Amino acid sequence: MPAGTVGGGGSVVIAHSLSEAKQMSKQIRPDLILLAFRLPDSQDADTLPAIRDAFPLSKVVMVTGLNNAFLQWAREQGADAVVSKAEPFDSLVSAISDLFGHRAPNPSAWASLSEREREVARLAASGLTNRQIAAAISRSPNTVKTHLKSAMQKLGVRSRVSLASIRENHQVLGEAPQNHPKG
Repeated sequence: MPAGTVGGGGSVVIAHSLSEAKQMSKQIRPDLILLAFRLPDSQDADTLPAIRDAFPLSKVVMVTGLNNAFLQWAREQGADAVVSKAEPFDSLVSAISDLFGHRAPNPSAWASLSEREREVARLAASGLTNRQIAAAISRSPNTVKTHLKSAMQKLGVRSRVSLASIRENHQVLGEAPQNHPKG
C-alpha cells in the first residue's frame, strides 16, 4: 500500500483494487477518495456502493471516461462529485474544493443570468460537452464557452460538477431539454 505525505501534512494512500481499499478501511478514514470506476477485482456496478460502505464518512469523487448516463448513475449511487476524464484537470481541483467548502456556490444569482446563460448552464449541468451544447442551441463552441464562463462566475462555481450540484440540491437550473444530441 504506497503512501506519502502532501503539502499540508495530509496522507495519500493508493489502493489498486477494491479488496485492498476495503482492507485499508480498517486502518484509515480518509477525507477524500478519488475513485476510478473500474477496479480489477470488482463488478463495475458494485465498486461505488462497496466504497461507500467501507468509507461512509469520506467524500467520494468518481473520475471516469464513461458517458453522460453514467455520470448521473454515479451521483445517484452516492458519489459526492463526478468528473469526466475529458474535463481539464482544473475541473477535478474545483470539484474537490467545492466539496470541502472552499467556495460557496450562489444559487440565488440564477436570476442575474441571461436567458442564454441559463440555457447553457442547464445543458452543462446535465452533462453535455460544449460541442454538444453548441449543436443543441445552434451556436459555436466558443460562444457556449463564453456563456458558460459568465454563468459560472455569476453563480460562484468553478466546475460543471458544481453546476450539477446546484441543479440537484437547489433545483434552480430546471430540467435540460430531452432532445439534446448525444454525440
